[in-house]
Amino acid sequence: EQIKCTLSNATLDSDPKYVALSYEWGDSSSLEDIIVNGKPLPVSRNLVSALKGMGSQLSDQSFWVDAISINQIDIEERNHQVQMMKRIYQRATTVFAWLGDSDDDAKRAMGLLKRLDLEGMDMDGLSGLLEKIEVGVQTLHALFSRCYWQRVWILQETML
Repeated sequence: EQIKCTLSNATLDSDPKYVALSYEWGDSSSLEDIIVNGKPLPVSRNLVSALKGMGSQLSDQSFWVDAISINQIDIEERNHQVQMMKRIYQRATTVFAWLGDSDDDAKRAMGLLKRLDLEGMDMDGLSGLLEKIEVGVQTLHALFSRCYWQRVWILQETML
């Protein structure tokens, strides 16, 4: 099903309520049309995947997406909007980050992140946590790489 949306103008000074989408543009030679104000607009397939992946989360909400909200042909407008990116994302009620299509690894990683309860953590805290996790994984790997685990009878001895 083709994505359809309506583009409307707003200024940040009017305090609009909107969701911002953060995503990787992807391959610029692989485009797909979406319908904006009744007209086709070619966008990256990654953006189409992001919009479809968000599904009902984006319906009935105003959202800001750079490839749609910025006239990419008008260099002056594009440069002006790029300078406003920090404000655009800061003022959004929510920022959805599209990391790409889901797979088993992504599902497991997202499950782990939910269990870690990272809400409210800043980048320094997250960086410190990731360092601890990396050290933890390395130490577990070292522990389970010991010769003890290579013994033929280890399963019998430890499972009794």
